[in-house]
Amino acid sequence: MALAREPGPPLVGDAERQGVDPPREPDVVAPPLPAGPAPSTRPPAPLLGLTLVALPLFVAGLAMTFSGAMRYRLHRDGPDCASYGVECAEAITPRIHVAAAGTGLLGAGFGVAAAGITGTRARGSTAWWVELGIGGGLVVGGSAWLIGNSVLLHRQLETGPLADIDARNLRRPFASFMLGAGLGLVGGSLTALLVRRKHARALQVAPYGGPGQAGLSLSGRF
Repeated sequence: MALAREPGPPLVGDAERQGVDPPREPDVVAPPLPAGPAPSTRPPAPLLGLTLVALPLFVAGLAMTFSGAMRYRLHRDGPDCASYGVECAEAITPRIHVAAAGTGLLGAGFGVAAAGITGTRARGSTAWWVELGIGGGLVVGGSAWLIGNSVLLHRQLETGPLADIDARNLRRPFASFMLGAGLGLVGGSLTALLVRRKHARALQVAPYGGPGQAGLSLSGRF
């Protein structure tokens, strides 16, 4: 007695005899893996710290600038300088240097703050290279100006009069500020470039997945 086969999908042999492609098994697709953490757009902590470092420089610079200028004026108009001589020179010389050092700290604070603010805005290193060049130029110009002023001021302090000393002392803070700003820009820019380079080399690991494959991806500078 012959057995009848119920109708259904053709068997592999039947499909080949009839010229029909046999049924294929569906492709196995790996489930998507969770995406890795998005890269942080927050600047590295040391770059944010540059801006904070500028604050004590500003505070100390303002205190020294006002203290030196006020004490200079106090001695300059006091009995020590009623007639110019050695006593007057010894009284006003330290105050001149204190005020100049204060404006130098103000300039350094300005330079460091500029580099720190750039770190919160810039996405590349070009801005810091530009600031590094500007800072180097300010250092050269400020140093030359301050050295020339110091030589001429020293001569005026030996002979007087007070009017010429006042003129030299009036220009000296600008030279000191220029030098301080250059040093601040150079120091801040170099620090930012080094931190940026180290941060860019950090190794990042993230999972990836696709049809029939899965694994981990490594990214960074090697």
